[in-house]
Formats: sequence, structure tokens, C-alpha cells
Amino acid sequence: EFFTCPLTSGLAGYAALTGEPLNLTDAQADSRFDSSMDRKTGKRTRQVLCMPIVADGRVAGVCQCVNKVEGPAGCIFTNEDETMLAALCTVFAACVRNARIFTREGALRRQHQALLELSQVLSTKLQLKPLVKAVRSAACSVLEAERCTLFLLRPAGEGNGAPELVFHLS
Repeated sequence: EFFTCPLTSGLAGYAALTGEPLNLTDAQADSRFDSSMDRKTGKRTRQVLCMPIVADGRVAGVCQCVNKVEGPAGCIFTNEDETMLAALCTVFAACVRNARIFTREGALRRQHQALLELSQVLSTKLQLKPLVKAVRSAACSVLEAERCTLFLLRPAGEGNGAPELVFHLS
């Protein structure tokens, strides 16, 4: 199950909007704290370390650690914790960047494949109807569109005498 929260509320929203980390020893006392997640999860938030994940100069997400387990400094997130989380967020940012590149490259591969298929059809088909169908199909594939209509210009003197756009339903 996943949850969503608006950027305009909560500690993670604050970190996402400002790009600033937060290290709070008493999250409930902070006016930016949104208790709705506590209600949804049935847990109580005490300490929070919230760090923006910055990829390509923009905030791509936020990593929020909650309720420090007792350590040498007690139950607070330390400066070392902040440094470690910042390093982890740098790795997370690289992962986000790579995932986006992978997605974009997949889309480009699909586009190239559709254009290759279209060029093969265009070099073998001489009748207008199959050509129109192939162009429409390629356009839908390349642009990830639900449908495409190809309007062809009918010159003056054909049809009703005035130039007009013509399309075929299929």
C-alpha cells in the first residue's frame, strides 16, 4: 500500500519545497508536522531526519527517517546521521536519474523501431490507403497517442472545387 501527501503540508513537503534538510528532536512540536500519517499507520512520530533527494539540480524526492533507535547520543539523529543520510540521498538521486534515463531510452527505442517499420512500409507500399494507415500507426506509436488522423490536402478543382482537407475513417 502507498500513501500520498501534498507538497504543501508536512515535514517531507517542507523539505521538498525548500530543498532544506530537517533534523527534529520533537516533530510533534513543530508547526509543519502533519499527524495524518501517524493516524494512518498507528505509530507515533517523535524524532525526524528529513533530507531532500536532489537529482539534476531539482528535488526529486525526500528521504525521511523517523524515531531514532537509541544510540550513543541517545534518541536523537546526530550530525553523523545527517552526513550519512545526505550521502545516501546522493546515491538515491543517481538511482532516480538512471531510472529516468532508462525510461527515456526505452521510449526512444520504441520510437526508432516505429520509424524503422514505417520506412519499411513506405518503401514497399504504393497504394494510398495502406500508406495512410502505416503513417497513422507509426505516429501513434512514436508519440504514444491513442489515435491519429491524417488529413490530406485535396487541391482546388477536385471534390467540391475548393481546396480542402480529406481524411478517411478506418
